[in-house]
Amino acid sequence: MQLSFVETMGGTVRDGQGVQRALSFEVSARGGGGGRFALRGLASAPPWAGRVPAHGTLTIDPIARTVTYALRLDAPGGATLMLDAQKRFSLRAPLRSMTQMPVTLRDASGAVLAEGALSFSLHTLPRFLASWVSPSRAQQHELDVRRRAIARVMLGAGAQP
Repeated sequence: MQLSFVETMGGTVRDGQGVQRALSFEVSARGGGGGRFALRGLASAPPWAGRVPAHGTLTIDPIARTVTYALRLDAPGGATLMLDAQKRFSLRAPLRSMTQMPVTLRDASGAVLAEGALSFSLHTLPRFLASWVSPSRAQQHELDVRRRAIARVMLGAGAQP
């Protein structure tokens, strides 16, 4: 059965010099077969990438009790960044374990640029739940419009979308 939902997470990471930086993503997830979803949306990881297109996978493993994110960020100038994160469900702390996760941001060679944590804001919970109950084409359309706008800006600056 095909499932879809929209998820937003944000937080901070520390770069190699110890400077704290903001990091966030908003993605639409589609799929569900075998617990694997295709992700598409936007991510922000300044100073490496402003609000840029992001795509990748989300894998839910009920046996290991994990939700794993692998996102590719298409940064300006043709650079690629990788965002890796994983929620690990705990019966002792179900709310915390499903709303917070460690994250690593890497460059195209795999070198770590920054590490930190992202969280799911409970203020977005109603929208998140509604996106599961009734997948909204309007939400996907909104993300697509933003992706196209970013692509136009990037092309105007000489970068590839």
